[in-house]
Amino acid sequence: MASLVDIPVLKKDYREVGIVLTAVAALLFVIASLTHGWLHNPVFGIKMSLLSTEACVPGGDTCESMSHFKLVDLAKDQAADLDRYAEMANELGKRDPFNAYSTHNRDEVSGTFPWMGILTLILALVSAIAMFITAWFGAMKKRAEWPVSPVNVALSGLMLGLVTGCIFLATKPGGQQGVGVGYSFWMFAIGTMMGIVGVQILNKLVKPAEKAWTA
Repeated sequence: MASLVDIPVLKKDYREVGIVLTAVAALLFVIASLTHGWLHNPVFGIKMSLLSTEACVPGGDTCESMSHFKLVDLAKDQAADLDRYAEMANELGKRDPFNAYSTHNRDEVSGTFPWMGILTLILALVSAIAMFITAWFGAMKKRAEWPVSPVNVALSGLMLGLVTGCIFLATKPGGQQGVGVGYSFWMFAIGTMMGIVGVQILNKLVKPAEKAWTA
């Protein structure tokens, strides 16, 4: 039977787990933010990042790149007059790699799409920086004596980024048949889950030590 004066057994320290999860999540966020794998259509050679769209003509080495703002304008123009656009393309003997978006009417093209991409990018990078800082404090076994904790910044960015990222996907031009979800989004989604768990593990280890209250 344990004595009342025995030293209690300390709970297992998950510091290393938190550091690894947080650092890997931050790395996944950086990669996802800078790659053209959020949305894709392999048939038309289309790949999308959070800011721009890149399309390569199948069977050739010719590629085009444009911002999402320009893509939305193009999609609206195509939706407004599909027959005329298709006829012109046939006369020129060319296939526009962005033709996949021309099967939807003008009202279905959302101007929210490019703005959600920009906002998601900002939130992802801010979250990544906050997670790297949190992981560093955890590895150095230091307390973050800051007015705003990097853990709070990371969690806020992760939660908001998940919302804006989903809106970005939901408002994409072309509907369900235009482009599908790519590897960058899955990296972002996995990084979000890992980040939420990782920074919460490190929270009690990096937040300022509670001071004893005195009258």
